[in-house]
Amino acid sequence: NIADSVKHKILGLVKSLLMIKKSPLSFAKSESNSTKMISLAYFGYNLQDLDFSQVDDNSVSQNDWCDYMNEETVKDKIFSALKNLYMNVVDVIISQRSEYFIVQGHNSILNSQLIDSSTFFEYFAAVRQCLSGPGAEKRIQCDKHWIFDVTKYILPAFWEIDNGGRNQHRSPADILKGEIIMFFERLAQLNSNQFLHAVLDGSMYSSSSLSGQSMNIAGKNISDPITKMMEVFVTSNNNFDYNNTYMAHFYSLLALLAEKNNNFSNSVLNHENWKWALRAFVLNQNVAKPGRLYNVILLNTLKYVEDNEKFRNSIFKTLIPNDGKDSFLEQSSPNSAALKLLNSIFDSEVLHNETQPNNLFCVSTFLSGECGGMSKISAVTKKVLLIF
Repeated sequence: NIADSVKHKILGLVKSLLMIKKSPLSFAKSESNSTKMISLAYFGYNLQDLDFSQVDDNSVSQNDWCDYMNEETVKDKIFSALKNLYMNVVDVIISQRSEYFIVQGHNSILNSQLIDSSTFFEYFAAVRQCLSGPGAEKRIQCDKHWIFDVTKYILPAFWEIDNGGRNQHRSPADILKGEIIMFFERLAQLNSNQFLHAVLDGSMYSSSSLSGQSMNIAGKNISDPITKMMEVFVTSNNNFDYNNTYMAHFYSLLALLAEKNNNFSNSVLNHENWKWALRAFVLNQNVAKPGRLYNVILLNTLKYVEDNEKFRNSIFKTLIPNDGKDSFLEQSSPNSAALKLLNSIFDSEVLHNETQPNNLFCVSTFLSGECGGMSKISAVTKKVLLIF
């Protein structure tokens, strides 16, 4: 059973190493015991039930022991073991299904049991840790196309997981999905060309569980891989800790891919989902909280505002809508993110149009009587003065 093999053998080893590194004195009495514990974990013993006071020196052969005190050596050995299990782990994930319950007397399915969203999340966390540090590139250099191959193989499973959250078959705070996103980000950091090649390769849809070359997302058949990536399911409902821990890496990944590929860049700038994230996680003071997610979205939006006129005008309209809705300046307390964006919009527009002052769309619109921009700034200034 591949699941038992991973959980009791390899992941037992990983957990032991992490715990020893975190607190060596409380976790093991000596370096010798630490080595024995790691060896026993590798051979599949249940560490939670293990009493080291009763473990003699002959429990594990000296030939089975390794030098686990060197972090890069540890990662080499763990990565080698985890890599061999990769295809089996992905196959198990993609075969997961919800368990449905039919209430007696009704022909339709009334509810379903969520798929376990924690299955194998530790596996991807462990692989990602092995791909960190100075030895990461050396660890994968023996296989020149490894990042392309592993990315292409797991993408169908990732789309299944994402659709599961959208269809309420998986938890919206899906830990496995979050860990795979962080795994994706690390792969893209190591070799963005191979990662992009895999994402843009049409064979990513080849899976026994997927029909055709498109997937149904929110009632739309999506076959374009960039659009699929942009429309990964994200919810802002009571998910701050999860989004700050995991989805921050999703938007960081999008920003990285946008930097490396013009098509991704155009999609980030033109797709409504980036602006939705800006409104939900940065501008909306009822939901937004400072943190990694807030910073990733705000800082990248500021960069895009400086570089792209169309996006700059679009964000201005988001901040100061002309459809009768309140602007993000008109909230109960001063919105520092909105002010930063507005300042960047004005500075960038003036800088890019020094020789054409008549092209200052955002500045002139803000100063117009219809927009009432100055009265909005005046109201914000009063709120700031009241605070102090």
